[in-house]
Amino acid sequence: MLVNQLTNRTALPDLFTAVIVLRIFKEAGKTYGPGWFIKKRDLHRTSWINTIPNGAHTKLNKLNKNGKKVCLHCGMECDKNSIEHIIAESKNTWPDEKLYCGAACGPKCNSSKYNYDYLNWWILRKMRNIREANEGVINIYVRGKYRLLKEQNRLDEPIPQSLDIAITQVMSEAKENGWGDYFNKVFEWNR
Repeated sequence: MLVNQLTNRTALPDLFTAVIVLRIFKEAGKTYGPGWFIKKRDLHRTSWINTIPNGAHTKLNKLNKNGKKVCLHCGMECDKNSIEHIIAESKNTWPDEKLYCGAACGPKCNSSKYNYDYLNWWILRKMRNIREANEGVINIYVRGKYRLLKEQNRLDEPIPQSLDIAITQVMSEAKENGWGDYFNKVFEWNR
């Protein structure tokens, strides 16, 4: 159970920051100083979270050498026209809705996701770890979900169960690598 109540306003950008920082720490084989980590967190909490995910969208929708798209979730080839709304609520409501979409194979991923919230589908329905998710999808999801909650004036609500589990999964990996205290201090997750 949470010690202090997390809200969507900080938890969404912090989740993305934590995912990329874990990757960077693992690739570098070292931990960067708290100043660097806090700069990343603050950048994602302020300016980055309010930008449109053009770059992430472009990377997710590249064609492979066979001229096919690759499913964001399972890696299978799929038809060029096969798309999934990572933010289901963007469908037919946002003029830039295509920036919140990516390729998804029909029966295995797109059909099973249907209109579920991405984290609810990935974590609660598929029972997968957030660290197994495509980083580009997390990028688009976090920005899109933040935008949606901001439009609905719901950023200061407590986080949903799926986001709580995702944070717990990230913290578990951070602890396994000896970075748990560090993550708790920077994000104030108290886990």
